[in-house]
Amino acid sequence: MAFPNVVGLTLREAKIVLQKNKVDIGAIIYNPGSKNLDTLVVYKQNPPNTNENGDTNYLKKNNLIDLWLVNSSINVDTLKMPKIRVVIRHSSNK
Repeated sequence: MAFPNVVGLTLREAKIVLQKNKVDIGAIIYNPGSKNLDTLVVYKQNPPNTNENGDTNYLKKNNLIDLWLVNSSINVDTLKMPKIRVVIRHSSNK
């Protein structure tokens, strides 16, 4: 099964997609001034759903994904985030 692409989704929407695909969130990187993480938008994910050649990345056992979030009103093409907060969550889909 292909690794899901959650770029462009809110964190809340991304969590649903990832949970359905049995992918755990590793790190969440966001601007520390953000108040409600669930409404922020994913602008980058690692691993991406495709590699540098454009080939599909596939799910493997014990999948983790890191997500970079921004406010939906920010133009991600000009985004610079000098200060970040990293939240590492280890969860279990049991």
